[in-house]
Amino acid sequence: MLTRNVRSAVGKSLRLFGEPTTSSASVDVAKNLEQLKHGPHLDRITKSQARECLMAASNLENPSKEIYHKLERILKKQLERNELTSRTAALTALAAYKLGLYGHAERILKRATLCPSIMRRSLSVLILSGKGELDKALDQLEAVLCEDDALFNSWNSSISEEALDILCATIKERDDTQKQVKYLSKK
Repeated sequence: MLTRNVRSAVGKSLRLFGEPTTSSASVDVAKNLEQLKHGPHLDRITKSQARECLMAASNLENPSKEIYHKLERILKKQLERNELTSRTAALTALAAYKLGLYGHAERILKRATLCPSIMRRSLSVLILSGKGELDKALDQLEAVLCEDDALFNSWNSSISEEALDILCATIKERDDTQKQVKYLSKK
């Protein structure tokens, strides 16, 4: 139950790419952190993982290199693979993306195997667009449309609008957009 509250707090406090949706977002994170301290239902490891996930979510509005390195250290000590550690990895990858550390973001995103596919795919498209690898980003977009993956009731036929907007803006900035149009028309 408390893990669902953590998921809810992360969802309420952030849109997919870390921007607060309401002014009460930080209150939700703080309230759930307080529940984690006093909640007897979860074991120590799960509480720690939930706390780390909430910390990653709460620091995404304006990430600094210091915060990113702290999140990276947290990821290194997490040995267990579950939804909470995967979400923490995805949020850390997002922090790296926002700092322009695309190689780091791509490496960290590989650890986010158990979070909803919309997060993984959208972050992948963002990172590849940021790196300027449009062919790979378009391949990811094509994979979203072709595969059937029902992980966490999040069909991979959906991808965030922000990721699509950034991909389109990146394509428009490039000089070789005609090649990209031909690439899309062949598929």
